[in-house]
Amino acid sequence: MSRLPERSARMRDLNGVVLLSQPSISRLVDRMVARGLLERLPDASDRRGTVVHLTDAGYRAFLEVAGEHRRSIERTLGTALPDADLDELRRLTDALRAAVGETGVEQQD
Repeated sequence: MSRLPERSARMRDLNGVVLLSQPSISRLVDRMVARGLLERLPDASDRRGTVVHLTDAGYRAFLEVAGEHRRSIERTLGTALPDADLDELRRLTDALRAAVGETGVEQQD
């Protein structure tokens, strides 16, 4: 299979990593397309498939939400653990991310 562009995923792959039913994922994607956050594209490797691609507006929204999420975690955990424990937690979560992959969606060449 061909490698997808960055910020893209096949609809069929989303079913394996999002804790929603396929119809719910489709409705969510439809709403995000309507808001200009995603676009649906044909899958070059599967004429029946669809690729969803994060638009520039969607990427900006992601960065904004991710930043607020990070700040929320820092507010919550920042005082809960000593610096050495936070460093260890960061090391462990980095190892998990590396093992699973940043997106959780395997991209095949």
